[in-house]
Amino acid sequence: MLAALPGSHVECIDMSQDYCVAAKLLNRLTGLEELIEVNVGSALDIPFSDNSFDVIWMQNIGMNIADKQRLYEEINRVLKPGGRFAFQEMVAGETASS
Repeated sequence: MLAALPGSHVECIDMSQDYCVAAKLLNRLTGLEELIEVNVGSALDIPFSDNSFDVIWMQNIGMNIADKQRLYEEINRVLKPGGRFAFQEMVAGETASS
């Protein structure tokens, strides 16, 4: 979805080699493989240089990482000044009563 936006290039990281293989297959099947780079890597040691990204999108990842401080330090490191960080996380807590 992100790679389909005009002018976009997407870099992905996942610790699972199997997930990376599956992602590359899906990218090829959707015709987006030239716009999406899939890398094996850790969110605690993001394999990109400082100030690399205009936008970072994280979906259902932070909830699985114990070292939240390191995670957000890495995100801050690779995000360009003025860049945007978007994320989705599952959380536990009270729910609205009906």
